[in-house]
Amino acid sequence: MTICIVTNNPGVAEITLPLNWIMDFNDCPAQHSLRHARDLLLNGWQLAADPLAGYRRRFNPYHTVFLIENKGQVNGYDILRLERAARHIESTKRPIVENTKKIRNDYRLLDLSLSLSTLKQISGYCRD
Repeated sequence: MTICIVTNNPGVAEITLPLNWIMDFNDCPAQHSLRHARDLLLNGWQLAADPLAGYRRRFNPYHTVFLIENKGQVNGYDILRLERAARHIESTKRPIVENTKKIRNDYRLLDLSLSLSTLKQISGYCRD
């Protein structure tokens, strides 16, 4: 099973490089990473984990998406989930208080924590 990790979180990229999975790190806004993952879904990948766990109401500037190769049909629902998440981040409703260095670092650590948990689950699944 081939795994692809799409992220704009440098901490996730650093920790996952030794796994020899496909790492697609881009130092860009989260909505660009989400749309890149969406484009990969259109080209033969599928979501390996829920990309929105822990992100439903916040404007997290870091997102990590785990994909697996898909030989079947494109899943329109997953594509829409990624697009909606990207649009949510672009929303003009972002509170100014959330755009500080400390808050951005907290979001980076949240994404890293969620990613490590996801890695653990996916790694176990890949061994089975």
